[in-house]
Amino acid sequence: QADPAHVGCKAELEKIIAVKPGPNDGFSEIPVENPVGRNIDPAMHAQYFSRAEAAAKAGKLADALNSYKDAVAADPKQSQYWIYLGAFDYRMGRPDMAAAEIRRGLGINPKSIEGWRFLGCCYERVFDKTLAAADLENARTSYQKVVELLPGDPVARMGLERLSSKKPKPA
Repeated sequence: QADPAHVGCKAELEKIIAVKPGPNDGFSEIPVENPVGRNIDPAMHAQYFSRAEAAAKAGKLADALNSYKDAVAADPKQSQYWIYLGAFDYRMGRPDMAAAEIRRGLGINPKSIEGWRFLGCCYERVFDKTLAAADLENARTSYQKVVELLPGDPVARMGLERLSSKKPKPA
């Protein structure tokens, strides 16, 4: 939400990017925020997720985002909810936020092939902006994890091929 044009903001944003946490970052114990002014019924977590998926397919993006957040708030132990919230944020052009959400889901289920695919895509997009070696390596590691879990996965193989031609900016 920061304005990159604000004096000093760019330097601070670069500091934040440089200290991005990894998949086992210890943030899993942080409680999930209850969306402001919304009553969340934990028993309705699956319905919130279904609503999110339907709203996303219908192009109702604000409703989809709210419903994904409701699903996560209702049951933060469901890895799929975190991963799909992250995938939604990725589609909305927020790959940094998406990566954090997906990592949270992978902390719950480290064998989620979809989660590792999405995380590889997030880090690849972040790398495309930053050209940072760490982002390139995170993308490569994520795609390699998919191949480890599902040998021959075409999405991960294509991702690894794309990454082989990308070079980070010199230190």
